[in-house]
Amino acid sequence: MIRVTRWVVKYPWWAILSILLITVFLGYNIRFIKVDPDITSSLPQHIPAKRLYDRMNEIFPSKDMVLIALESDSIFTPEIISEIFEITTHLEDMPDVYSVLSPTNVKIISGTEEGMEVKEILSEPPKTPEAVADFRHKLFNSDLPIENLISKNGDMAGIMVFLKNTVKAEDAAKEIVDYVDSLKISVPVYITGKPALVLHVGRGIGRDMGVLFPLVILLIIVILWLSFRSFRGILLPLSVVLISIAWTMGIMALAGVPISHSTNMLPILLASIAVADGIHILHRYYDRIIPNRSSGEIITEVMAELNTPVILTSVTTAFGFLALNTSRVSSVGDLGVFTAVGVMAAMVFSLTFIPAVLSLMKVPRRLLKGDHNPRVQKIALAYGRFIIEKRKYLLGFILLIVLLSVVGFPQIHIENNTINYLPKSDPARVAYEKINEHFAGTTFLTVLVEGDQPDQIKEPQVLQDMIQLEQYLKSLPHV
Repeated sequence: MIRVTRWVVKYPWWAILSILLITVFLGYNIRFIKVDPDITSSLPQHIPAKRLYDRMNEIFPSKDMVLIALESDSIFTPEIISEIFEITTHLEDMPDVYSVLSPTNVKIISGTEEGMEVKEILSEPPKTPEAVADFRHKLFNSDLPIENLISKNGDMAGIMVFLKNTVKAEDAAKEIVDYVDSLKISVPVYITGKPALVLHVGRGIGRDMGVLFPLVILLIIVILWLSFRSFRGILLPLSVVLISIAWTMGIMALAGVPISHSTNMLPILLASIAVADGIHILHRYYDRIIPNRSSGEIITEVMAELNTPVILTSVTTAFGFLALNTSRVSSVGDLGVFTAVGVMAAMVFSLTFIPAVLSLMKVPRRLLKGDHNPRVQKIALAYGRFIIEKRKYLLGFILLIVLLSVVGFPQIHIENNTINYLPKSDPARVAYEKINEHFAGTTFLTVLVEGDQPDQIKEPQVLQDMIQLEQYLKSLPHV
């Protein structure tokens, strides 16, 4: 590696321009990276439930549902019923919607002399209390299951929107949410369902990255300033961080790998890892500064000493993250792969970009006078003495922490419900819990009954077995 260092020091502009050109290319491609917070897309195909979930697209025209709920102490009024009627009618006309089921469009089946008659419960919104009372009577006296249309205590009305399986559910949910938000509805409205939740989480990923990443960069800048008290001491390690992140995210975009619920932490994770090697190199560079030596000579000597440690620490860190590929969730494996890519990219920049830039810069004058940030050195020396003098107590404390960790490890609870990751005050969680409290529920378990022969599902014995299965499922406490 010393040959690489000597080449970089001899031809610094070639190294810098090559890195910058690649960075511009990969950074440009970041704009094409997509966000996919849906955890089901990360599950492997060898899981039977995942294969069945995907196969439902081929069998049925709809598998995703958005539930809209309106809350009022007086649901059955002309004003509220008219709003439900208007929303239902508009949703039925949306191109991404397969069907809509609401209190205002249910079908009423009645017997006639010719056989039976099927008609919608409302042809137009009721305008008088008497018309509303007639509508309510028909709704509650029908044989239809209305547990997700009218809440148990009658203070909420639900609209079930079934999406076409040929569209992207999050995009359809966005259209629905934006439409409902644009209405001036006189009562509180709640929207939930998997597509709406995935949409909300996706928006949250963007907001979190927009807040957390700048905070991490700001923290790194503060630490670098306290350590080096110079602009080069800030800009060089920070450049390694930003370039390695740009390369990694650009490669993700080119590979078609989206930002998921796992990989959304990648920029923050890389920022905390990629800065380390640059700090070590700069500290050693500053320590080796003496009069009558050029920056090129100093950095060549420093890299001859640090090349191997930097490579070994980076490679071992990368392999550690690659171990995440043992997970059955593909997005977790993506996190491991691209974190490893970012770590190796940071290694390359630390071994080439930093020496190239330093070789072009003059040795700082204040360091020639012996000003090596004595305050930080005093703190570091005091910390080192404390560690050595109190090593027995510290080892005992560390052992105690390890023992407590071993005891606590079996108590870890595995949480796979996305809603529980959100704060209790989050609008998506409030809507989810509110609707689950008042209606029959928003979580569906699909049971597929399939025959070997055409029309076998219509045979009396099969239908009887399905009735028994339905009765058994209804008897379960959580159904």
